[in-house]
Amino acid sequence: MEKEDFLAALGFKGFTARIKRLSDTLMYDAKHVYRYSGIAIAPNWHLVFLLLQDEKRMTVTEISKKLDLSCKLPLIRTACFSNFIKVIAFNSLCG
Repeated sequence: MEKEDFLAALGFKGFTARIKRLSDTLMYDAKHVYRYSGIAIAPNWHLVFLLLQDEKRMTVTEISKKLDLSCKLPLIRTACFSNFIKVIAFNSLCG
């Protein structure tokens, strides 16, 4: 008996879940590529480090705006990016 993929069976209704599955798979594989290459960072940090390599010094708000990793409301932009940083740091330590 062949195992049916529930998300595939959902068709269009399962599209976002399938995209999330793909994203998770790519992130997992990227971690292995970085580890194999001897790079001791989580893939999420890659763009931040590339940006800092180019710009040298930036505030959290500047990084947030430059990478468009922010909420759309300016007053909570820094908080959103700070949460992103916390998640990356936690995943780097625990993952």
